Amino acid sequence: MNAIPHSRDSQITNQLENVVDCSTLAKSIERLNGFLDSEGPDLLGASDNKAFQDQAMELLAKTKLTKFTIVMGFVGGTGVGKSTLINALAQREISLASDRRPYTDRAVLYRHQDAITSFYRGDELFREPDATHQIDIIRDLIIVDLPDFDSHDNKNEQTTLKILPNLDMIIWVVSPEKYANATFFEFIKKSNSHQNNFSFVFNKSDQLLDNTCSDKYSRLKEALGDFIFHLKTEAKINNPRVFSLSGHEEFTTILKDKFLSEEFSRFREFIMARRNSKEVESIKFLNLFHKSRRLFDRIYEQAKPDLKLQAIQTVAEITQENDWPKVMGSNELNKQKISSAIFEYLLRTDNSISSVKLVMRLLTGRFYVENEGYADQVSAKIREVLATLSGPWIERISSIEARINSEAMLGSLGRISQTKPNDFVVTGSNVVEEFLTLLSKKNDPGAKKISSIFLRFIQILILCIPLGLLFVRFSGQDSIMKIFNDFDLIGSVWALIALASGLFGPDGFTALLALVLVELLLITWLSGRRIKKLRKRSDYLAIHVLNVMDKAVESQAKQISMEIKGNVERISNSVNKLYRIKQLFCSKTPDLPIDEKV
Repeated sequence: MNAIPHSRDSQITNQLENVVDCSTLAKSIERLNGFLDSEGPDLLGASDNKAFQDQAMELLAKTKLTKFTIVMGFVGGTGVGKSTLINALAQREISLASDRRPYTDRAVLYRHQDAITSFYRGDELFREPDATHQIDIIRDLIIVDLPDFDSHDNKNEQTTLKILPNLDMIIWVVSPEKYANATFFEFIKKSNSHQNNFSFVFNKSDQLLDNTCSDKYSRLKEALGDFIFHLKTEAKINNPRVFSLSGHEEFTTILKDKFLSEEFSRFREFIMARRNSKEVESIKFLNLFHKSRRLFDRIYEQAKPDLKLQAIQTVAEITQENDWPKVMGSNELNKQKISSAIFEYLLRTDNSISSVKLVMRLLTGRFYVENEGYADQVSAKIREVLATLSGPWIERISSIEARINSEAMLGSLGRISQTKPNDFVVTGSNVVEEFLTLLSKKNDPGAKKISSIFLRFIQILILCIPLGLLFVRFSGQDSIMKIFNDFDLIGSVWALIALASGLFGPDGFTALLALVLVELLLITWLSGRRIKKLRKRSDYLAIHVLNVMDKAVESQAKQISMEIKGNVERISNSVNKLYRIKQLFCSKTPDLPIDEKV
C-alpha cells in the first residue's frame, strides 16, 4: 500500500545518521572528565591535567544548560488515543489516566528527569508537577499532551491555543470516528503556528482494515484520501504530512499489521530526524561540539598515546632482559670483611676479667683506649663495609633504572620508578644496628649480668688452681688436711706463716717464678680459647648478616620490579581508555561557521 509517499523525511534521517546529539555529547564529555579525574595525571601531568579538567567541566555545564530538547505537542479531540500513542512512542507506559485527572483543562508535560527546558509555563497552563521518566530513547523529547480541544469547556481550547506557538513540533491526532469533524479543521486554522511544524497521525487505522476483502486496506485508503482532501480544502494545508498507524496495536500486541507497523516506524524516524535537524541547525550546539572536539584533540596530542605504548613496550623488553642483581653473596671475602667488624665489636664488649682481656688485645694486636663511643665506631666501620659491598649492586640497579627511566622520558611516560637504590645502604646499616643491639643484649640487662658473672667466675677459678697447689706445697699436706677436717683458726694462721716462710726460703723464688709462668700460660690459654670462640661466633654472625642483606637486596629488587610493572600496567590501561574515549569524539557533523562567543 502506498497511501502516503515517503518524501523528504527519510532523506533527513539518512543525512543526519552520524550526527551527534546533545545528550551523546554530554555523556562523552562526562566520560572525558572521568578520565581526566582518574587517569589524566599519569598521562598529562598534574598541572596541565587540572587545566584540561576545568575546561571539560565548563563545557559540560554549558552542554547541560543548553539542552537541545525538542518540544512536541499532541493535539486531538476526545478519544482519539493520544495517551496510547505517547506510550507507543516511549515503548513504555508513561501516559496514565491519572496524569490528566483532575486537571482536564491543563496540559501534561512528559520529560526525562535530567532534561532542562525553558519552555513557556505561564498562566497555570500545565499540570504540576511534570510527569518525569527515565527512558533514554526519548531523553531529548519533551512531550506535551494538550487538553481535548473539542471539550464543552471553552478553557481547554484557550489553553491549547496559548501553548501551540511555543511548540517545536505539533502532532495532530485523529481517529476514524472524528477525522471528518469540521470542528477539527476550524481549530487548525485558529492555531497561530506555521504549518511546516504540523504532522498528522491517522490513529486507530487498524479499525478500518477488512480481512474479508481482497484488498484489506480499501476502506483505509478511502478514509485517508477523504482526510487529506479536507486538510487541503478546509484547513488549507498544502502538502500535509500524514502517518496512518495504530498506537494501540503498536503498544499492546505482538502480531502487528506490516503496513501499520512500518508507518509507525516511519513516524518515529521522522520525529528523531526532526530532533537532530534542530540540533544541527543550532549554532550553539555546533560551537559546543567543535570546542569539545578541539579540547579532546589537545588532550590527545599532549598525551601522545602512540608514543607511550611504544615506550611501554621498550620498558617491558628492558625489564625482561635484565635479571635484578644479587651481588652481595656469602662468599669468603665478604664474610671476612663483616666478620672482622663484628669481631672488633665483640672483642671490645667482652666481659672477661682484665688480665684475660689484656692478653686478648696483645694476641690480636688491638690496642685502643676504652671510651663510650666504641659502639659508634664499630657501627661506622660496619656501615663502611656494607657500603663497599653494596656498591656493585647500586651501580647495576641504577644502570637498569636509568635505561628504563630514559626510555620512559623519551616516551613521555615520566619517571616510572621512584625508588632510590642508595637508600639500601641505610636499610642495611639499620639491620646491623639492630643485630648489634641483640648481640650486646641491651634488651635484657639481667641476662647480660648473669653471663658476665659466670664467665669471670670460671676464669678466676682456673687461675686460682696454681695458687692452691703452691699453698699445699709450702704449708704441708697434714696442715691442710687438719684445717679441712677440724677447722682451727690458729692452725690456719700457722699454715699461712709456713707458706710465707717457705716463699722466703731457698725454693721460694723458684716457686714464685713457676707460679707466674703457670699463670701467664693459663691466661694465654684462656685468652686464646676466648678469641677462638669470638672469631667462630663472628664468622657465624657474619654469614647471618650477609644472608639478611641478600634477602633485603632480593626484597628491594622485587619492590622496584613490581613498582615498574604496576606503573607500566596503569599507564597502559590509561592509554587504552583514552583510545576508547576517542571513539566517542569521532562522529561526523556538518562543517558550519562557529561563534566563539558561545
